[in-house]
Amino acid sequence: MFLGIGQNAGLRAGDLVGAVTNEAGVPGEAIGAINIGPRSTFFGLAPDHVDAVLRKMATAFIRGRKTFIAVARPDGGAPGRDERPQRPPHRGTRASGGGGSAPPRRKGAPRRQR
Repeated sequence: MFLGIGQNAGLRAGDLVGAVTNEAGVPGEAIGAINIGPRSTFFGLAPDHVDAVLRKMATAFIRGRKTFIAVARPDGGAPGRDERPQRPPHRGTRASGGGGSAPPRRKGAPRRQR
């Protein structure tokens, strides 16, 4: 299995085992070897629990972060871009005037003190 969170987020093996066992109801014995990298994690899982883990972990948070979980590719790599869920569009950019609550200041006007 592939998990889109790793050491940079502070993930530890116990966090992963706890999330999978508590959220998906999978026994700890069904979880195999865990390989935690800087930005992603690969772990073994008994085949009869894959569907439950994919379904339940899709909405789970690990270490306060929503994570992406998928079946790893046969070559041991992460899922391709087309297999990942699309991110929602960004709501508001500086060019469209969004992003701030204060009105724009006049040219030459002094800055407000905070």
